[in-house]
Formats: sequence, C-alpha cells, structure tokens
Amino acid sequence: SDIIENNFQGVLHQYCVGHFNDIIDDDLRKAAGLNYKKKKELPEYYKKLKGEIYSVFSSKNRSIAEKKLYRLFQDRFGKDKAVDELLLKTKSNFYNLTHFMEDRRIPKTNNILESRYSTTESNYNNNRRFKTVEGANNYCNCQTIFRNFHIIEEGTYVNSSPYSRAGMDHANDDWLNIMGFGDKIFNFIKTLENYVLSKLGIA
Repeated sequence: SDIIENNFQGVLHQYCVGHFNDIIDDDLRKAAGLNYKKKKELPEYYKKLKGEIYSVFSSKNRSIAEKKLYRLFQDRFGKDKAVDELLLKTKSNFYNLTHFMEDRRIPKTNNILESRYSTTESNYNNNRRFKTVEGANNYCNCQTIFRNFHIIEEGTYVNSSPYSRAGMDHANDDWLNIMGFGDKIFNFIKTLENYVLSKLGIA
C-alpha cells in the first residue's frame, strides 16, 4: 500500500477482496487453534463469523457494508481478543476494500491480472520455464504444429483445423509424428504395457 501511496498520491487503491478473505480465513484458523491447517473444519462459531465478514464485502454498496460491519462489532467485539484484532483489521482496511462498490469499473479482486500473468510471463520467462534457448524453441515449435493440427470443437470452423482449412488432408498425419515423437511415444507405451502385463503374469 505504501508503494501506491508514495507514487500515485490521491488515487483509489482497491485492495484485493479475495486475498483479504484468505487472510481472514488464516486468522480465524489461528484463533481457533488450528494453526492454518486447511483440512480441518472451522468450529461453528468461527465458521459463522467468517461468513459474516465475507458478507460485508459482498454488499451491493458501501452503506450496506458499513451497517453489516457495525452490527458485527455490536455482536462480537469485546468477547474474544483474537476476534477483536480481526474485526479491527477489517475496519482499518474497510475503505480500500470497498472502492469497487462505489465505482463499478474497479474490480474487487486482482484475479484477472493474476490469470493473465500466469498464462504469459510464467510460460515465456526463459529462466523459469526453459533452461536453454533451444528448449524454448522446441516448445514453441511443438505449440505451433499442435495448434495447426488441433480440431476446433465449436464455432464457425467446427470440426476443422488450420491444416485442413489450408486444403491438406489429415489422413494419418499427426502433429506428434511430424515432430518425430509419434513412434517414440508409441514404443514407450508398448514397453510399459508389456512390463506391467509381465508383472501381472499375463504376458
């Protein structure tokens, strides 16, 4: 938050509601003595509180959200120190968690950005996905040929591929064979199959 405030003074900084909900979940698990263990169910008291806090940020507008949070303080504050800290955290971040309620152009989470990042930067950052330039080229070549052979399942060009629309007959052609992988994969599968069958005493 300091980075935004120091570089873009006066802008509305919407915090991600999705990530804040995750923080709430972790805090409640800690308060319930579960130490962030996701597999164990929250006790009913904490589960209800979790739903009530989630409900604050599912409100149609900020006024309704404020009323829900106010009721939460009336009902819960002063009874459990861990819950008090959680409610105060919610209150202190409330304004920056509710800009989306006042301006529909503002998304309530950053999931769209994260999804876009995960399909671009991660795939094409050589240091993370590929060890060599040759490996990156091989990957790109496989993707190109696969997409040229891929049969479209819906839309205008259903049951066709770029390859077939160029007037080429698929016949027995396969993108794996074009890349020289077809026989290797087939032989590997047959070897594995024979090994398993021999272990079962069938072959």
